[in-house]
Amino acid sequence: MRQNGIPSVFQKRWPIETRLKYADLDKNLSWSPWGVFNSENIHCYTEDYRFEGCWRNPELSLKRVLDLNFVIAPDFSVYPSAPALVNRWQLYRSLAVFSYWQNMGVRVIPSINWVSADQIKQDQDLYPDFSIIAVRCPGNGYYEEWVDGIENLNKIIKPKIILHFGTKLGLEVWKNSQVFQFKLRGKNGYEN
Repeated sequence: MRQNGIPSVFQKRWPIETRLKYADLDKNLSWSPWGVFNSENIHCYTEDYRFEGCWRNPELSLKRVLDLNFVIAPDFSVYPSAPALVNRWQLYRSLAVFSYWQNMGVRVIPSINWVSADQIKQDQDLYPDFSIIAVRCPGNGYYEEWVDGIENLNKIIKPKIILHFGTKLGLEVWKNSQVFQFKLRGKNGYEN
């Protein structure tokens, strides 16, 4: 059944634990994209339609992630050309799914996404002071904006551990953080 509006589990404001402590989090973990589930660790750095069900049918998505080791919260797409309110909604949805899963016992890591340094300042209330965050490397033609965004993230969040997905592009800009880099596509035949 198609869910319209805001699902009831997201109408409740779930508390958020920002001081995440995962002793077994390391650079040797194997990750699969949402929908593949051939690893104990799942990320959502794939097409939005694959994980839209996390928002529309949260109870079903919870059943899928409860037995996993680690899950990266949904990375609902934001776009420089989109109205700021639309991007804020996408960030809110990611944080809402994160907090719901976290309160249900899932070992979830927030995915932080941005389109500009200004957007991070405007939406800083949506970026709690997380100790661990996951990000996707900058895309083509987006490096300068991405770096400017990291400078603001380092001021607002001050993360201790970064899970950097994709290529090594952008690894050098994280300051005062331990960084683990993971390929998005690798042995399974996709490009890195």
